[in-house]
Amino acid sequence: MAALLLGTMWRGGYFTEPKLVLASLLLLAGSWEIVTAVSLGERRILRSPALWIFTVLTALATASLFWNEAPGRAGLEAALMAGYLAALLVARSQVLRSGGAAAGSLLRWLVYAACFTAVWGIVAYLLRIYPYVVFVDHFLRAGSVFEYSNALSCFQLMALPVTLAFFLTAGKADRPVFAAAAALQIAAVALAFSRLGAAMLLVMLAFFLASAWRRGLAPETFLTMLAGLIMAAAALAFGEAEQGEIGVAVVTLLTVSLYAGQAFAATAKGRPLFNRAFALFAVLGGLTAAVFFAISHRTQVILSSRFIEGLSADRLLPHRQVTWNSAWQAFMDRPAGGWGLGSFYEIFSRYQEAQFTRYAHNVVLQMAVDTGIVGAVLTALFLGYAAALGVWRLFGRFDLMGRALAASALVFIVYNMFDWEWYIPALTAWFMVIVACLEAGERKSGT
Repeated sequence: MAALLLGTMWRGGYFTEPKLVLASLLLLAGSWEIVTAVSLGERRILRSPALWIFTVLTALATASLFWNEAPGRAGLEAALMAGYLAALLVARSQVLRSGGAAAGSLLRWLVYAACFTAVWGIVAYLLRIYPYVVFVDHFLRAGSVFEYSNALSCFQLMALPVTLAFFLTAGKADRPVFAAAAALQIAAVALAFSRLGAAMLLVMLAFFLASAWRRGLAPETFLTMLAGLIMAAAALAFGEAEQGEIGVAVVTLLTVSLYAGQAFAATAKGRPLFNRAFALFAVLGGLTAAVFFAISHRTQVILSSRFIEGLSADRLLPHRQVTWNSAWQAFMDRPAGGWGLGSFYEIFSRYQEAQFTRYAHNVVLQMAVDTGIVGAVLTALFLGYAAALGVWRLFGRFDLMGRALAASALVFIVYNMFDWEWYIPALTAWFMVIVACLEAGERKSGT
């Protein structure tokens, strides 16, 4: 957990030194877990398709060091692959050994890390603190410790289902904490201005609002979601007005007010008053947030640059098709073994047709360039298995947390079909934890 937290906080584990530290700590944890499992005679941790598929993929990626076109980057990338494998092994072993206690601890750390990066992203956006706010497509976006807006959106959306599941299942004393955490995560997603993130956020909020309705917590849940959007609208307004300090104070006040309101609603005397005040606040707050977003310069730029000429793939996914074509050509020139793990950065420059990029914006395609057809198939098998497991949990007879984990895994997989979050080590390490919890969790009949 310390490795995951440090990797998340330290520039997302993205640059060379954080990558090395994160990989080393994960490998140390994995080695300790192997020693523990052997001493206890535990074999059930090995009954894992995810573990074996990724083990073979890691071995293949490491073997590509012998024919790598970019050997200077390959060693660190191979260490990271081994570290991801260690994260999968440790999380699976701990959950199998300790059950819900281990899973609960890991997932609470995920919520904590997401809250920290959300606050970092919101404050940096308001105060224009570089490099934690990024300039993409002609306007500023929140990037937080990842220094990349889509990565911030992806991480918050990975954590948000877990946070909302905790909120809906927690006791009255803990519910205000998770409400504040969820609102901050929603605000961070909105300020990242990720098109894919916005679409997934709306679907996710609708799903959890329906779940809250069945549990009799629809007003509290809707208030939490609305508070997050109002925070984002306030940050947007004060950020554009260059009044960042006031914006920080307003967002802080909104967070404290949400916490207090949720705590008050949880009391016997507070619930009736809360229900009466809820409708008025929902209407006024919703209209205010909608107006702020509608008149924002950011919104106008997004609409004019993406949608004014229709919903074409080139406008919604700029440069993706050209990048994929160039990457495909690189793969076809060496389909058997690829160019070597981590070589895409150098190889792509020989094939690029338009804008240069370090990533293929599709993890399966990039693994095909790096490790050949076998690596691409193994990557697709691993992600396909995780996706199938997620869909099964999402629509099967599992408890709310099981469905939340399914949503978290699917968010990461979908993002990596169009972007490069796989290559942000902290996100991939957390994804391994989520897959382990999904795979090792127990089947339940709850809703």
